[in-house]
Amino acid sequence: MNHEDPNLKVNELPKTFFVEVLGCQMNKYEGEVFTSLFLKHGLLPSNPEDAEVIVLLSCAVRENAENKALARIGKYLKYKKERKLKCFALGGCQAKIWGEKILERFPKIDVLFSPASLEDVETIVKHIIERSNYINLKESITNPDCIPVPENQYDFPSAYLPISCGCNQFCTYCAVPYGRGREKSRSLESILNEVSQRSKQGFKEIIYLGQNCDSYGKDIGSSLKELLELSAKKFPNLWFKCITSYPSMITKELLETIASYDNLCNYFSIPMQSGSDRILKLMNRKYSVEQYRNSINMIREIIPDAVITSDFIVGFPGETEKDFQDTINAIEEFKYDTVNIAIYSKRPFTPASKFEDNISYQEKAQRANILIKKAEEISLNFRKQYLNEVLDVLIRGEDKKKKGFISSRTKGHQIVIFKKRNKLDQGLKTKVYITSVLSHYMMGEEV
Repeated sequence: MNHEDPNLKVNELPKTFFVEVLGCQMNKYEGEVFTSLFLKHGLLPSNPEDAEVIVLLSCAVRENAENKALARIGKYLKYKKERKLKCFALGGCQAKIWGEKILERFPKIDVLFSPASLEDVETIVKHIIERSNYINLKESITNPDCIPVPENQYDFPSAYLPISCGCNQFCTYCAVPYGRGREKSRSLESILNEVSQRSKQGFKEIIYLGQNCDSYGKDIGSSLKELLELSAKKFPNLWFKCITSYPSMITKELLETIASYDNLCNYFSIPMQSGSDRILKLMNRKYSVEQYRNSINMIREIIPDAVITSDFIVGFPGETEKDFQDTINAIEEFKYDTVNIAIYSKRPFTPASKFEDNISYQEKAQRANILIKKAEEISLNFRKQYLNEVLDVLIRGEDKKKKGFISSRTKGHQIVIFKKRNKLDQGLKTKVYITSVLSHYMMGEEV
């Protein structure tokens, strides 16, 4: 690592910055925290080629994310010689997992920090601006309320808002507990104050984030039910969604609360990961297929129009043809709106990384392709119920692929594209008559 220059003059302080985010919405939010603080210090946003400060927030969820981070580090550190770069900072889950060993490969990294160290983010920013070497690899966050709220978010009119940090589940394939530490909830007051700020800025939707939203508040004497009920009452004009849910922690009381308020959306992200009880046990997922089934049935009984999405891992070590068929059966049975399929990726520090894995990558890829086709078929069939129906949507802006069309999302988080009106009022909620459905989006006409 480089050493601080004690004679650094004010006019030598960096003037431009670039923040790159790899991975999840939580990283994206934390990137906006850095952006806000740099702007407060008078730095201006720039492209990476011209930036004097670069912050890279890495992801550890899969090996390809790790490889992408390594490639970025190598690329950006070259800018110290070739361009204007004065300070390079590395954070995110993968930074925590690598730890100081990454400095053996890339000694020119100036600042290294973990997600939990963001409660000291102002200190991190100070070291970045002063170009002094600094390491903060805190294991777990102690006070998430002290992380500064970003001045703004750039996914208007939807605002992502973390309600907790870390995870206590320790699924055998997942690196998140090693990257983000143990779970810690934000206070109700802190969350609702941030919601109020976003509401005043004109945001129309709040998406609460947590590795497991359903366990929110257990460490502070509160609950997700309480948070959602307070949110719905205090901000009746905002939509509220949660990402993600843990199947065995979904309660009847929570669902009845969601059903009682029109602005608590009917969207549920509930990863199943496998349709095989044997594989679920190997994954340390703390539910059986029957328990998952009971949760889905309870949701659809209390909220009949629920939109449910899920995640599945293909090719987990030891997955047999029968286990795989059980997963196909689960996708068929639960009639998801959207399914995300990922090929198992071996991650450092996880118990599953030590499991015998005798499935070839070719076989894993074949299984993934089968599941993707099945998921698209199921999604298309699920969405046929919306044909010739009118749905409430939240306008997000002009569609990036279909020129002259508007992209929007329903309360169930589904993408709806419709013809552009004469004047686009971004952030406006409107109604769309659905004329066609595809597995990834729907088309319609504004009512």
